[in-house]
Amino acid sequence: MRDVYFGHLAVTDGRANKFYFAEKLSRGALGEADFPTNDCAVRLGDWSLRRNRESVFQMQAWAPEEKFGLELSARPVKFAAFHGKSGLSQKSATPGNASHYYSYTRMETRGDLRIGDRRIPVTGLTWLDREFSTSALAKDQEGWDWFCLQFDSGEELMLYRMRNPGDRTDPSSSGTWIPKSGSASPLKNADFAIEALGRWKAPGGKVYPSGWKISVPSLNLEGEVKPLVQDQELRLRRIGNLRYWEGACMFQGTRNGKPLSGRGYTELTGYATPIGQGMKE
Repeated sequence: MRDVYFGHLAVTDGRANKFYFAEKLSRGALGEADFPTNDCAVRLGDWSLRRNRESVFQMQAWAPEEKFGLELSARPVKFAAFHGKSGLSQKSATPGNASHYYSYTRMETRGDLRIGDRRIPVTGLTWLDREFSTSALAKDQEGWDWFCLQFDSGEELMLYRMRNPGDRTDPSSSGTWIPKSGSASPLKNADFAIEALGRWKAPGGKVYPSGWKISVPSLNLEGEVKPLVQDQELRLRRIGNLRYWEGACMFQGTRNGKPLSGRGYTELTGYATPIGQGMKE
């Protein structure tokens, strides 16, 4: 078998200030993994994510060693948003350093969350990304800071900042604004600014940014993104000791001078494990 299939599962408990994560890996032999290319139908052991005929996404995952998991059903309430140029998201100036990338940015979701012996019924809104490529990053890029935000106004925002040496922002960084109704609008690097407001030191000494100021002048939007829990670093052992920070965040700010609040997810790579070393994301 020439392929390695792996999955990451994480749950943030903001009330208890806890972060749970697990990983699963398989070579795909003996029917252990299944990844069809014609639709969203992913299976890795007893973990799965599938879309049915009604375009409802169903996810199931349980990590017995860590004693947590989930079973969810999610229905999109908006059409998919395609990022970049008709879904082709450029990550550097080098031809071929790009990905095909789209998102269902608002999905009505319900199901069960399991932590220890507790089974907790949950409802809310989720965001599903699908991104695939053969080569996304330039050799000198160190990683990225990625944000997805769902606002209580019914709008969404996706931004990613590609990082060059010296914590410089690559000009290929971009984003997407998704209105309450209608078509999504692409954002170029010059259309927005992301400023780290603090730092957090992970076990082992690596330092991540923690808390950000985000501004999009063309949308008259600005505000702060704050982690729900500071330590949301995934420390994964089975794939080259891969470490990255990815977790739940809250947003407070304004748009057109009016209060704007929301929630989202932030992913930070290349701070603890340089992208050029070990396994690429």
